[in-house]
Amino acid sequence: MDIAYVNNIPYLKCDSCQHEIKDWLTWEEKYKNFWQAEESWKEKKNHLTVLLGYFCAVYEDYYKVEYTLSLNEKGLFRGPEINVLRRVYSMFNGDAAKVKDYIDFIFTRKVQKRKKRITSLSYLAVQDFVQEYKLMAKRAEQVDRSTVLPKKMLDWVSKFVPDVEKHVELNDFGDLNLLLTHYKEGHFKDVEEVNVFVSKLQKMNYINEQYKINNWRET
Repeated sequence: MDIAYVNNIPYLKCDSCQHEIKDWLTWEEKYKNFWQAEESWKEKKNHLTVLLGYFCAVYEDYYKVEYTLSLNEKGLFRGPEINVLRRVYSMFNGDAAKVKDYIDFIFTRKVQKRKKRITSLSYLAVQDFVQEYKLMAKRAEQVDRSTVLPKKMLDWVSKFVPDVEKHVELNDFGDLNLLLTHYKEGHFKDVEEVNVFVSKLQKMNYINEQYKINNWRET
């Protein structure tokens, strides 16, 4: 296969049989920025494509040069980059959001801080890096008394159950733990909006059936 070009974009072409592999043209025209649409992340069939696009975008943003995708007779979508991403994707049990976060981790923790130069996407598949990220992510899930409550939670309280804050101030998980301690002891159970709030917390997996905060760390 020989290399041909359209608008400076390379693709493969056989001079003898005229067979062409134009995946790289399709990538530029259709899939390169596919990751930018929120809807694209919702279907598993798109995950490897959006992750490749996201990696390339982050790479270009950091190095100010495009990431060069391999020219391979198997085509782009069965080539080495997709094969590497498939391995990484499997390491995260098919969770594209976590792989996206992992790519950010690589660039902020490995590239930016250590001034590392990435020349291959295979850098993502280093087992030690994946494990380091998973341990960091697990620690980040833990909360203690001083951890600020998520803005989305506070906004939901203000919109749907504002009376809750007549009974307890809600700023951090220490405040939430205090509310739940009193609730478990039988207080506030005649307050409908507190009941609604507690049910919502259980539904969103913030607390368990014993009204304990998940991933709680005593300090």
